[in-house]
Amino acid sequence: MKRLVFRAVLVTLVVLACEGGALLLEKVFPALPGPYRAKGPPFLAPISPGQPLRHLSKTSVANEGGYFGRYYPPARTPGAYRIVLLGDSMGFGFGVDGEKGFPMMIEDELNRRAAAAAAGGKNTPYQRYEILNFSVPGYDTFLETERCRLSAERFSPDHVIVAYFPNDAIIDRFTPNAWRICPVRWRKFDRAVGIAIEYSGFMRVVHDTWKRARTGYPGVVTGHPNLVNPDHFGFQCAMYWLGTLRARLERNGVKLSVLQIPYLAATDKAWDPERHVQEYLERWFTYHGYATVNLYPIVRGRDPSTILLLPDEHPNELGHRLFAEYLSTRLDKLGIPLPE
Repeated sequence: MKRLVFRAVLVTLVVLACEGGALLLEKVFPALPGPYRAKGPPFLAPISPGQPLRHLSKTSVANEGGYFGRYYPPARTPGAYRIVLLGDSMGFGFGVDGEKGFPMMIEDELNRRAAAAAAGGKNTPYQRYEILNFSVPGYDTFLETERCRLSAERFSPDHVIVAYFPNDAIIDRFTPNAWRICPVRWRKFDRAVGIAIEYSGFMRVVHDTWKRARTGYPGVVTGHPNLVNPDHFGFQCAMYWLGTLRARLERNGVKLSVLQIPYLAATDKAWDPERHVQEYLERWFTYHGYATVNLYPIVRGRDPSTILLLPDEHPNELGHRLFAEYLSTRLDKLGIPLPE
């Protein structure tokens, strides 16, 4: 009996030592992402006016409304069509000045058309167009839906565009543990991993070290090639959250459409897997009733070094200009009412 008690105490001490050591390692080494950032509702705090936001090598500051770019107050402008853009760093326009990001270029183009139509005596459904950029670097589809619910919807948009980047289906530590908040059916093993890395620092360190060695990205529960696998819980969760956002917006008379933003790292390759990813997504969104525009065709065949900011791999000014030029000819596909 004493030997049994001794072994139990010893095992307990070893477990506590491993847990304590793992928690210390997570604090000491930034490469280890640590626990989930949020445990339960509210899952994220609204971004405050003037709040700095750092992503990779750049810091941006939120405007008076707690979003980025040009400021428009919550009160609606008479005669204006208001669009909210949700997304991650790609929609945010990371790495370029706000005026040179594709969202502001599209706003300028819409307002140029409206002014030209009014001057020519032609019909224009709206005198002005406003794009409010609520994108936040690092966000996924779940956090974007929460950002819309908590912040963007009080600005009473007519239209919400989700800038969908393939890694939005990644389940990582920015999102609360998905097995708690996503009702899709998980494999038992995935669920066990999700529980283990939520409650155990030791299991997180083991998991993250293995993930970094294997993929280079610690903290990710799912990644390539499952980003567009319709049977994988990561993709299923992303589409579930997108569907709940669309349903809520449509109940309030607000349109939702999807803008597909591609990876740009291999656009000059004869066989770029991103082409097939974007074509699959376009078919999926169209089949499920989403108005969508795929931006991949405008960058296909281009040297990535000419359209990317390196080493961060985000579109540079030319990349944003190409996006804006291509999108400006397809705005009607997103359901945006255009001047004649």
